[in-house]
Amino acid sequence: MAIDNNTLKILLQLEARFHEKIYNLDHVNEMLEIYSDFVQIFDNQKCAMREYFLEKIQFLISRPETIQLLKKQNLIDFPKEGSKIQGRMRFSVYKRAQVNEMKIQQELQNNELNQTQNMNELLQEYDKVQENIEKQIIESLNNQDELLEKRKMNRKMKTQVMAQSTSTENIIQQKQQNELQ
Repeated sequence: MAIDNNTLKILLQLEARFHEKIYNLDHVNEMLEIYSDFVQIFDNQKCAMREYFLEKIQFLISRPETIQLLKKQNLIDFPKEGSKIQGRMRFSVYKRAQVNEMKIQQELQNNELNQTQNMNELLQEYDKVQENIEKQIIESLNNQDELLEKRKMNRKMKTQVMAQSTSTENIIQQKQQNELQ
């Protein structure tokens, strides 16, 4: 049997009736069949859901209402100590459910811690990359500034040399003109 939407819908309806206490022995039998099918499916897949459905079966069978239905149908003869056994069975079902719930919560907390640590590592790495980029930009700007200053100095020196050569030429021309006169 495969798990399909129809089976899940039926199971949800049966569980709703069970919790509302509007059910009969046929409903209980149908739920037990579905649960046992799920146990077989998940047993083949080596899945932890198998335990969940086994606990559902145990819980369903250990309910006083279910036991009363079975007694009414004369399907089973219970010893008078049955109520003590029922209490222990219910306790173990609840205890297992609590243990499973605690395990799941602990796994979730561990996953959350791991995700937080991973996020912190990613943020630190991002900060380092940003700092490196910032350093490179500052270094590049400083290099450009130095090159600009060198160009200015070269241009200034060229203009001074040109000005001197122009003034020297003017002086030579004036001397030549003075000599000609």
